Amino acid sequence: MSSVPVKHSEQWRNGWTADKPPLLDYNFIPDGTPYVLGPQAGFHYRELGVTQSSRGTLSAQLVRVIKPEAAFSDWRAYDADFHFFYIWKGHCRMENEAGQSMKLERGVAAWQPALLRHRLYDFSPDFEMFEMFGPSFPAMIVGRNTPLPERAKTLPAGRKGQYLFETPESFVQGAGPRKFFIYRDLGTRIPTEGRIHIHIVHASQAMIGTGGTGWHHHTMRQLFWVFDGSAGFTINGFKDVRRVKAGDAVCVSAGQVHDVPDMDADYKLIEVCIPADYETIDDKVPA
Repeated sequence: MSSVPVKHSEQWRNGWTADKPPLLDYNFIPDGTPYVLGPQAGFHYRELGVTQSSRGTLSAQLVRVIKPEAAFSDWRAYDADFHFFYIWKGHCRMENEAGQSMKLERGVAAWQPALLRHRLYDFSPDFEMFEMFGPSFPAMIVGRNTPLPERAKTLPAGRKGQYLFETPESFVQGAGPRKFFIYRDLGTRIPTEGRIHIHIVHASQAMIGTGGTGWHHHTMRQLFWVFDGSAGFTINGFKDVRRVKAGDAVCVSAGQVHDVPDMDADYKLIEVCIPADYETIDDKVPA
C-alpha cells in the first residue's frame, strides 16, 4: 500500500536544495554504542552520528521498544523539513489525520509530511526502526487538538504520508560495478524533490578475491547503516575503518575516496544519498 505524496518546496525552511546540499563530515559510529532513554516513554534511542556530521541539518537514530505497554502512542506532529522511518524489526499500527490507517510491519518505509498529525501504537515487543529527521531536533506537537504552528496553514491541505511495503518485486539488480548488489528504492526522491535518496542495498553474492568495487568517490554525501553481514571498507586518509559489520554506521563526505574490497553474501545496509542524483568516479589506488 502506498500513496502519492504532495510535493511542496515550502516545507524546506533551512535553505538547502538538491543543487546546494549540506555538508556531511566523515564519521564512524561502531556497533555497541549504547542506547539511551529519550524524549518518548517506553523507548530507547541510539544516535548514529549524523547530527554531528551534518552540523544539525539531519539526524539518524535507531529506536526500539523497551516497554510496549508504556510506549508513547499519543497523537503527534513534527515541525520538520524531513521525517522518514524504516521498520526493520517487529510491527505497530499507524493512523493519521489524512485518513490513512494500517499495520506497519518489518520492511515498511515511511515518509511523513510536515505537520501532519499521526500516531504509532500497538507496538510489538521486538519493535525497532531506523529514523531520520531534518533538522536534527524538530519541534514535536503532542495531542490531537493541540494547535499547530502558523506554518501549517501554508502547507498543502491534501498532503498524505507515504508507506511502502516490501515485496519480492521491490528489489532490482545492479549493473556494472554494482552487479554484486540488489537495491530497493525507499521512495524519498520525489517528496524531497531530489534532496535525498534512500535505498536498501543487499549483497547478491559474496565478493571475495574479485577486486571489489575498486577505489572510487561520489559527488554525493553518503550515510549508511549496516544491519546484517560485514564488508571491508577503507577510506583514504583514515585508518580506523577497516571492516564494517552489523550495527555500524558511517558518514562519508562528497569526494572522499574509498573502497569496498570484499563483502559477505549476507551484507545488507540502508544507504542515504544526498543529493539523490550523483556521479560515481573511479580513482587510482591511493599512494
